[in-house]
Amino acid sequence: QQAMVPLVEKAVSGGCATVFAYGQTGSGKTYTISSFYSRSADELFALLDDRKATGQVKVGVSFFEIYGSKVLDLLAKKKEVRLLDDAQQQAQVVGLTERFATSASQVLSSVDEGMRARSTGVTAANDISSRSHAVLQLVIRCG
Repeated sequence: QQAMVPLVEKAVSGGCATVFAYGQTGSGKTYTISSFYSRSADELFALLDDRKATGQVKVGVSFFEIYGSKVLDLLAKKKEVRLLDDAQQQAQVVGLTERFATSASQVLSSVDEGMRARSTGVTAANDISSRSHAVLQLVIRCG
């Protein structure tokens, strides 16, 4: 989990950071990455507090899953949204819910809601297994 600290520091400094879990079905990717959510949220708000920036920035929280050929908003009852490229060829999720969080606990509340909404199924390895690719997006907005 210490790997999260430099990534969060980079994001707070205006950069981008991504954590990506890759592995076989049933290998524990969702379980492993879940512990990163709490650590990242705690570290993010601690850094913002240290920089006296908590009143000057907003942290946007979005959570979606890619299930087959569909992109579903996990914070809006799995409403289908669209994944498109903008003029700069950057991927944008059109219609995605963004909630603003002022604390780590608010981020984690959204994560919990989204995790409960995820598509799951039974596999040979697990009784409950994620059947989609999930993306938690935290965006730091200044001003």
